[in-house]
Amino acid sequence: MLRLPPFDQWRIEEHDPRYGYRWYREPAIMIDHIAVAHGTVETVRAMHASLDKMFALHATQIEDQKGVLIIGDWRQLTSYDPEARQLFLAELRKPRKIRGTVVVLAKAGAFLKMAVQAARMVTTVTGGPSIAVSEDIDEVLRSHGVASAKRSILPPRS
Repeated sequence: MLRLPPFDQWRIEEHDPRYGYRWYREPAIMIDHIAVAHGTVETVRAMHASLDKMFALHATQIEDQKGVLIIGDWRQLTSYDPEARQLFLAELRKPRKIRGTVVVLAKAGAFLKMAVQAARMVTTVTGGPSIAVSEDIDEVLRSHGVASAKRSILPPRS
């Protein structure tokens, strides 16, 4: 499973071959690095199971920050099954303490851009958190105070 920069230098915290990687950073920031090209129902299930696990592990910090910020690096995702899109939209409707989301797309096709727009509409209609879109992962990390490149390298696990 290919990790793109800057994540190729980060110590793995959470990994699931059905979707990719996830990290948690203070203050209440979750970073997803989707490392699959095609999204399936299993991809969405694994992503949200991991998300809920992180919510449980960091509940106090997330509550203190009035929710978590999710940075989703979807640069490798190029397509998805219609059922996966439906499940993803259903997951967005579940009550979770999310204060905002930034999705990073690179050269995304029209269908993927439409899926993100649909997600933005769902959160707007349901009063959920904002969803922003970017093409530059380094800028998104920097703008939210997450160290990138060499400064993000964590010491190896003992």
